[in-house]
Amino acid sequence: MDLEFDTYDFVADANADYAPVPDGWYDARVMSAELRTTKAGNGKYIAVRYDITGPEHSGRVIWGNLNVHNPNPVAEKIGRTQLSKLALAGGMSGLPRDTNELVGLDVKIKVTERPASGQYAASNDVKDWKTTGNGSKPPTADTNANANAPWAK
Repeated sequence: MDLEFDTYDFVADANADYAPVPDGWYDARVMSAELRTTKAGNGKYIAVRYDITGPEHSGRVIWGNLNVHNPNPVAEKIGRTQLSKLALAGGMSGLPRDTNELVGLDVKIKVTERPASGQYAASNDVKDWKTTGNGSKPPTADTNANANAPWAK
């Protein structure tokens, strides 16, 4: 089917900035989270897309991966700890049962720059998460709930 476009209709975003953002904390929203299989086929990870919401670098996209099933127990533990931090920062009271539960979470992400290496250009990594303070906060323990517990004397 001919869409009847001419060459001059094509507009490339010549001003797109793909350079890594500087190290720091950024307000961001989880725009997508997808469970994927590792290249080796023996593990799974969650590919997360964060859009920086501002004020600096608003609109920039940062990608991060969270190992959730890995033959290396240390890598798996790190990934699950990271998933816990993301969920808690986003106001969830537990781990998600579905990756879609992560979409829409507003969090602060700690971004670091990974230098270029070999065939790979410099890029960003997400190293930590915390609440933005703007949205729902993680639940807090009810201090009165354990008032009559044996250890509360």
